[in-house]
Amino acid sequence: MSPEKIKSRFKRRLPLLRAVPGVLVGLFCMLLFFWVQPLAKAYTYTAAFQLVPAFLSLLSGVSLLSAAGFIIILTLTLVFGRVYCSWLCPLGLFQDFFGLFRRNSGKKKKPFVPVPFWLKTGILFITVISVLAGTFAVISLLEPFSIFGRVVSHTLKPVLISGNNALAEILNRQHVYALIPLRLQTKSAAVLALGAGYLLFLALTGVFWGRFYCAVICPAGTFLGLFARFSLKKFSIDKKICTRCGVCEYNCPTRCIDSKRYAIRADQCTACFRCFRLCPENAVLYGRREKSFRVKTGPAAAGSSAGSVTEAGGEISTSVPEKALMSRGKFLRMTLAGAGFLAGAAAVPAGSFVRRALILPDPAGEAGMSATPPGSTNLAKFVSRCTACHACVNVCPTRVLQPVIAGYGYHGLQQPRMDYTTGYCEYECMRCLDVCPTDAIRPLPRPEKKLTRIGYSIFEEPRCVVHTEHRDCGACAEVCPTHAVYMKFRGIANLEISPDIKVAGGLFFPVLARDYCIGCGSCEYACPVQKIKAIRVIPVKVHETALFPIPRETWKPPAEDETGDGGAVQEEGSGDFPF
Repeated sequence: MSPEKIKSRFKRRLPLLRAVPGVLVGLFCMLLFFWVQPLAKAYTYTAAFQLVPAFLSLLSGVSLLSAAGFIIILTLTLVFGRVYCSWLCPLGLFQDFFGLFRRNSGKKKKPFVPVPFWLKTGILFITVISVLAGTFAVISLLEPFSIFGRVVSHTLKPVLISGNNALAEILNRQHVYALIPLRLQTKSAAVLALGAGYLLFLALTGVFWGRFYCAVICPAGTFLGLFARFSLKKFSIDKKICTRCGVCEYNCPTRCIDSKRYAIRADQCTACFRCFRLCPENAVLYGRREKSFRVKTGPAAAGSSAGSVTEAGGEISTSVPEKALMSRGKFLRMTLAGAGFLAGAAAVPAGSFVRRALILPDPAGEAGMSATPPGSTNLAKFVSRCTACHACVNVCPTRVLQPVIAGYGYHGLQQPRMDYTTGYCEYECMRCLDVCPTDAIRPLPRPEKKLTRIGYSIFEEPRCVVHTEHRDCGACAEVCPTHAVYMKFRGIANLEISPDIKVAGGLFFPVLARDYCIGCGSCEYACPVQKIKAIRVIPVKVHETALFPIPRETWKPPAEDETGDGGAVQEEGSGDFPF
């Protein structure tokens, strides 16, 4: 086989070769959100090579993995253009999949309409300003990796779980128990609907446009596009060969080609190589502007002009424009400047305005009524770090982490919160701390996590079933892992009940030792009272450290003056658990 045919085949297969890493990354990320816990380490490494999570993790402190991921992404962009969008961004998988259903892709549809530069940069500007203002609402709505996670978690995964449960029910009726019914992680219908809305939007834009989100909306893509304008290698059109047939223009998924002006917008191009393969005249070039390569076929080879230099064998033509777009020295200077900016951002003192604005903004008052997971340190840091990818929601074994549309006010749209009506924070569990890609939930040693107080319990005796139904319960004390809730006996003389109610001797009432409480919510979840629980967790904005719990075998109820509850004094010998 001649070298010309080999190069021609290679050219035709370039889009497929380009699609391989994109598809593999997309499918792997989908597997991560379906099966997060066994792949927690792989999830962390993958998120380090996603632009926004890597940058936010880098701002949280010295993270070599995030720094390496961010620098690699910028370097790839400065060399090859926006290849990150095609190779590493999993959201591109959805758009490319729906783009396969575009009709009449080889025919002209509409004339080239450029995406206004002010529109893309305006969205990026609003995103940056919102972060400086202390809210991640815009990022949580537009960040591509988080959108991908929510679509998988709240649309694709529920569909598979529903199918599994339906099939399990059918098999169970036939006494076949091969499948186990599964529970949905998310109970919010609004969150599920929003995830489906994202998928519908990607489907419609993918079918009728292509990569509309990448070209117009994505703030990460727009940011990389600013660097891609100066990339060493990019696509261009040879005016001497191009017939302006429009095949490349009408097949471009990002609408970045203007065939009438022989122009390809580097800041919008995601390097899909589709135009490179489809051009019938081989007029689309890729490489450095002073040395762009194309495979020559018959008519194109004959069309060599004074502006082209043909190498020996007549196989490759080198088009030489008047001047190169960017020199090697300029590329190195930009790379060093970017690295210096990152180092400076990480080294800024914590007391400076920028550092406070980026990391510790003060949320509005209405955002303070939801507890944040252990490891998030405080409410302000959590809402200014979480991009709502919902990896922690997927991995939570008790479903206490629930995403809501505005759980922390407008500061944290779609961010998860602790919902003690659906579960509780398992005392030994470390899962959410292991998977957070932005350090919104930072890893803690297990002993430190078990002493982290994210809230404190309050007890309203008039709501308790012991008071309302005059019977022993003790569910809250039974499940408390730190003995912050224990039962205290009250004799019949100390009970304010009607004389016709028969109570043998007395009743056991819950008592709180708040210094031991960590706000895990086990007591609230176990409380049998409906609607408003008798024992509830009040969140704290800044996490605290609780006292070390006493082992069960040596535990004794605290003295009355240590509890601070003002209840009745315990009778002698009545400190045992009621059942």
